[in-house]
This record gives sequence, structure tokens and C-alpha cells, in this order.
Amino acid sequence: YAESVVFFEQAVALNPKQLLFWANLADEYRWPGQQEKSINSYNQAISLIRQRLQISPDSLRLQSRLALYQAKSGECHPATTFLDRDIVYPDSSVIIMAAQIAEICSKRDKALFLINKAIKLGYSMHSIPPQPELEGLLKGTPD
Repeated sequence: YAESVVFFEQAVALNPKQLLFWANLADEYRWPGQQEKSINSYNQAISLIRQRLQISPDSLRLQSRLALYQAKSGECHPATTFLDRDIVYPDSSVIIMAAQIAEICSKRDKALFLINKAIKLGYSMHSIPPQPELEGLLKGTPD
């Protein structure tokens, strides 16, 4: 943990416009309970996404990342607004992000529906990236 925090702190110092560095740093702060640092880092990622959405407002990948980082920072209302839209998902990775948002925001039925949708579209359970908030959800999902 400590090594990855140092790595991502250095990464954002060298490239502060890289939203994934900010998001990864936020994740590294989040799990050991450094909530304030985590939220600040998610807010940096959110700010960068909003800038990119001004250029590409229809990007579902950016919209889903925005909602995911909002959910992870405790802002479930705007995050679940994304889930409530009638979305035609471009690929299974966006569906998995949506499932993660649903699970974080205590919408387990929606999360299960989305995981099953991804599987029906050919997404392998083994391809789902390891995310701590999805562990409990995936234990009850068939391979």
C-alpha cells in the first residue's frame, strides 16, 4: 500500500492532468480509511473528467467514470442519476463500471442485473477487474 501511494503521489506531481493517476491515488487512500485525502483525489479526477466532457459530452466512458468517482467519494445521488438513465452500453467494461456504482450506492439488484447483462454479452467473470466493492457481489454470481 505505502509504495503504491508514493508511486501515485509522484505520478500526479509529474502529470497532474492524468485523471487515472488521480483516481488510482484516491483508491489507494480510500481502502485504508484516509477519507479526506481520498475525496480530494477523486475531486481532482472528477474535475479533469468534467473538462473532457466539455469536449466529448456524449462519451459514456467519461460519464461512467464521473459517476464511479462520485460514488466512491460518497456522492451517490449524482452517481445513481447516471444509472437511472436509459443507457445503451457501448461495451461490457462500461457495464461493469455501472455495476460497481450500483453496488457502492447500495443498489444491489441493479448491480446484479448489470453483471448478468455483461455476462450475457460475453464478458467473462474472470475478466472483471478486482475491485473490493465487487467481491461480495461476485461471490453469488455464476461463472
